Amino acid sequence: MTPKDRLSFNVYRYTNTSPNPVTYNSQLLNTTWDCSCSNAWLPSIDYTRVWTPTLVMDLNMGFFRNVVLRNPPGTGQNAATTLGIASLPMDQTPQISASTTAQNSTSNNFGFSNIGADTNTNQVNITNTYTPFGTITKTYGPHTFKAGASLRKNEFNSFNPATNPEGLFVFDGSITNHGAAGNPNTQIADLLLGKIKTTSYEQAQPPTGRRNYNFGVFFQDDWKVTPKLTFNLGIRYEYESPMTVATNIYSRVDPATGTLLAAGLNGVSRSLNINTPRGNVSPRFGLAYSIDDKTVVRAAFGTFYGTIFQNLGGQLAYPGFDNTVTTNNLGTGVAQPFSLSQGLPLAPPPDLKNPFAALVGSSATNPYGPQISFNDQSHMPLVQQWNLGFQRQLPLLLTLEVNYIGNHALHLSYNVNENQVPLSSVDAVTLANTSVATQNSLQFPNLKSFTVNSNIGTSNYNGLQVSVRRQFNTRIAVLSNYTYSKTMDDGSTIYNFSAPNGTANSQYPVAGPNFMHDVAPSNIDSQHVLNIAMVYTTSGPWWLRNWHISPVFVGHTGLPVNITQNLGIPGASQRPNGDPRLLKLTKPTLNGPALQYFDSAADPSFPLTASGPVYNTINGVRTRIVATGFGNVSRDSNRAPGEADFDASVSKDFKIHEALNFQFRVDAFNVINHTNFQAPSGGLSVTAVGTNATFASSSGFGKITATQPNRQMQLSARFFF
Repeated sequence: MTPKDRLSFNVYRYTNTSPNPVTYNSQLLNTTWDCSCSNAWLPSIDYTRVWTPTLVMDLNMGFFRNVVLRNPPGTGQNAATTLGIASLPMDQTPQISASTTAQNSTSNNFGFSNIGADTNTNQVNITNTYTPFGTITKTYGPHTFKAGASLRKNEFNSFNPATNPEGLFVFDGSITNHGAAGNPNTQIADLLLGKIKTTSYEQAQPPTGRRNYNFGVFFQDDWKVTPKLTFNLGIRYEYESPMTVATNIYSRVDPATGTLLAAGLNGVSRSLNINTPRGNVSPRFGLAYSIDDKTVVRAAFGTFYGTIFQNLGGQLAYPGFDNTVTTNNLGTGVAQPFSLSQGLPLAPPPDLKNPFAALVGSSATNPYGPQISFNDQSHMPLVQQWNLGFQRQLPLLLTLEVNYIGNHALHLSYNVNENQVPLSSVDAVTLANTSVATQNSLQFPNLKSFTVNSNIGTSNYNGLQVSVRRQFNTRIAVLSNYTYSKTMDDGSTIYNFSAPNGTANSQYPVAGPNFMHDVAPSNIDSQHVLNIAMVYTTSGPWWLRNWHISPVFVGHTGLPVNITQNLGIPGASQRPNGDPRLLKLTKPTLNGPALQYFDSAADPSFPLTASGPVYNTINGVRTRIVATGFGNVSRDSNRAPGEADFDASVSKDFKIHEALNFQFRVDAFNVINHTNFQAPSGGLSVTAVGTNATFASSSGFGKITATQPNRQMQLSARFFF
């Protein structure tokens, strides 16, 4: 624009369309959505003003829009008439499941696939993020001052039914098998006769628009005290607003009172009485001191606040606005009073102006099931970080760097179970073994147990990091680093997919005085990590010259495996008793197609025993054979095998004409085809045999059934100019 003014504009466009195969080659019977379709826009504009040589202003406005679409299968094809099912909640094929396993499974033990749309096949999710940002930088003598502010405005517009708005019919085979457990033949027989075991369908809430924003301001000073000493001083203030929904279709159950809170109704705030702190101030301090021209010492400390609502998103379904209509199991071998050809008995649609109606009539015999929701957000996640290290230049163009790095995190997100059976009532409730007895023992008998997200988790990390690198000259560059570390926490992740070996949280994550924090190694704790990378450029005649050879080695010790068992105390993630150190086999052996890495649970000398309560029916009487109590095996007690991976690439650039170049490249992953095993199964199943509880039926325990990818190679070529 002018010598002092610069304006730049960038825009990026992304689209992805990955069609899914059509099950049964029929849109009407298809089980999944049409494609994984998404598109995004990322424009930004930046303005820089140089007021004086020592005063510069920079202003930036960014925008991000991401659209994710899933179109459900079998829509608009007159499903009711074509299939002969008179009453359906939507013009779409319902999910028909011939299964004795979980209702929403896509298949069952016997290999029968479901017919009709599976769960979560209908989505319209649109993210809009606005990010204005500005800084002013002033140099004054030995000081470089910088101040700035940022705003992040988050919008998430979503229509995302989580279960089956098209309906679900379950045929378990027990009806034509005269009350006995179903089998493949009787499941199909129930289906052909239209004898339904249970049904459900979701009355999906209308599209919602989640809203919140993040605001921050900062000031920092880079102060060159002497030619050898520099201080970095700073302070930052941050605020994240609680989440609201544009249309006020937003609700949650208050775990303290058991009442439904709805946005804007009965004196409840638009954020459902959830408040976030306004005093989040973060100091930062750092220094660098040059002992001589080859040695530098650095140290730093700072605190950093995390964000919640924009990362976790929040619940998808709000009680009273999004409801599931179910037909109860009428008993062993008893069918519903309506047939498949008659279809689903439909309930009146929910009254969006009166979400409280969903809880009217709820009781211990007909409890309401709330969805997960936010609860205590009075503290935002906080990480305190510090480091101390030195850097030394060595001969042969080598640089050595040694750092101690630590952090301590507070107020991390944690899923907490609410409205659970009190520990004092566990014996009586589990002995009765009825849903009514369970509900009557709860603080709120008309509500099922539910989960809330509160900021109560902690973690800490301490690590020694050593790196050696060789600066690139005409032929070779090397980068290597080794880390020895320990990561501890009281709950690793709230999502099973976000940790290598799944979640591993408290044995008793139940709200109240008996909540267990269970501090142990984190799911991501790898004590030893080694990385070595090199780039070598060849010399010689023209046909050998300037080939770039880049080998990379990555190795780390094994990640933790959490040992758990089924049954036990309601609300618990039960673990067994015993010495888990005795599980690791000295020499893992093949067991069929799997590798037996831990001791087989069928071994008579298996070192673990069940924690209770465990029951068995003896002489017609339900009898407790293992006393109630938590297991003494610690969280993340064992380790999976480590991994070692060697990759390499070879490439060469060819000049075609002036600025036009051509690159040929070969990449090889796991070059030596080394087998890296995935984690063994850590889940145990309790079986009652007489007065004994055994794990002998846990045939999958301790087995490794998968490996990381074998050797893969790819060739690529590109023109660049």
